[in-house]
Amino acid sequence: YDVALDRDVLKPMAGEVTRLRSLADDLVVLGIGGSSLGGQALVAALAGTTERPLRCHFVDNIDPDTMALLLERLDPARSAVLVITKSGGTVETLAQLLIMRRWLRVTLGQGEMRSRMTFVTDPERGLLRELAKSEGFRAFEIPANVGGRYSVLTPVGLLPAAFLGIDVGKVLDGAAAMVERVTEPDVAGNPAALLAAGALLALKECRRTTLVMMPYSDALRVTTQWFVQLWAESLGKRTNRLGEVVHAGQTPLAAVGATDQHAQLQLFVEGPRDKAVMLVAVEKSRRQLPIPDELADRDEVRFLHGRDLGEVLAAERRATRAAQAWNSARVHSKRWSRWRKAPADSRSNLTLYSRFGVVRTTVSGRANSNTTRSKAASLGGSRCSTTS
Repeated sequence: YDVALDRDVLKPMAGEVTRLRSLADDLVVLGIGGSSLGGQALVAALAGTTERPLRCHFVDNIDPDTMALLLERLDPARSAVLVITKSGGTVETLAQLLIMRRWLRVTLGQGEMRSRMTFVTDPERGLLRELAKSEGFRAFEIPANVGGRYSVLTPVGLLPAAFLGIDVGKVLDGAAAMVERVTEPDVAGNPAALLAAGALLALKECRRTTLVMMPYSDALRVTTQWFVQLWAESLGKRTNRLGEVVHAGQTPLAAVGATDQHAQLQLFVEGPRDKAVMLVAVEKSRRQLPIPDELADRDEVRFLHGRDLGEVLAAERRATRAAQAWNSARVHSKRWSRWRKAPADSRSNLTLYSRFGVVRTTVSGRANSNTTRSKAASLGGSRCSTTS
C-alpha cells in the first residue's frame, strides 16, 4: 500500500514530463504484461480529459508488422521512447529497445537518441539500470518490493498518463482513499474482502471456474484486459504457499457491454454453468448524447426518442443483470451483488482508481498462493535464446 501513498516521485516525474513534451508529440511505451497493461488501462479510462493532442503508443508485443508500421508513421524528430521492464531482462522489451535505439540513433544521432529514451526499471539491477549509469539515460525506479504487474501507481503507469496531461495527483488521491477502505478489518466495509470472498465462493462452492469482468463502458475495455492479466498471472499456480501441488486458479474472461450481449452473453446465460459474471457500471458518462426524433412515424424507433444514449446503455446493463439472475452463473450473495452493482462515478480520476485499487488488492490477498511469483510467464522468453 505504500506505493499509493508515495508522492515523492511526482516532482521529478513532472520535470521529466515537461522535458519529454518539449521534444515529442508521440510517446512510444515499450513493455509487456504488467509493464504495459496497467498504464494502458489508466490512459484509456481517463482519455478525453486532456487538451493538447499528444499521443501515447503502447507497444506490448513483438509482432514485426505492427512495430514496422508504427515506425513508418512516426516522425523521429517529434518522438520519445519510454522503456519499462522491472527485471531489465524481459526478452520482448529488450528486442524492442534495440530497434528503437537504432532507429533514433540513425535518424537523429547518438545525443538525441540518449535524450529521447527514458527507462523505468529496478532501482539497482538489470541491463536498463546499467545503461542508465554507463550511458547517461534518465531512469525512474520501480520500488524493489513492487512486482511489475502491481506497478501502475509508480512511473510505470503514472508517467505515460502525466505525459498526456492526466492529473496523476488525483489518481494517487483515489488510491490513498481506497487504502483506507481495503485495510478495514470489518469485512462488510472492505470492498476487496467482499470481492475476494465472492470470487472464492463462486469457485469453491459453485464451481464457477471462469470469472467474467463485463464493464458497460468502452473506456474500461482495456481494464478488462488488465484484469485478465492480473487474475491469471497472480492466481494461476502449480503450488500453494506450503509447497503443495494444487494447480490453483480461476480463468478470467473479458467482456464489454453492450457489445458482448451480441456475442458472449448467449454462452454466459445458456451455456455451461461454470461462469461468475462481474458487471461494472459507470454511473454517469462525461458526455450526454440525446437521441433525436428522426423517423418519427416509425414504431420501431419511437421508444428511443427523447432518451439519452447513456440511458439506453444503462437499460441494457440492467436487462443483462436480470437475464443472469435466473442463471446460476451469478453468485447469490447479497454483499457480492452489492459490490457488483457499485457505480464508477463518471470515471473521475479519484473514483476510478479507487475502484482499480479494489481489484489490485483483491488479487494480492484472496488465495493461499504466492501472487508475486510468475515462473511460467517467462518460460517462452527465457527459452527463445536456446531454440530455433
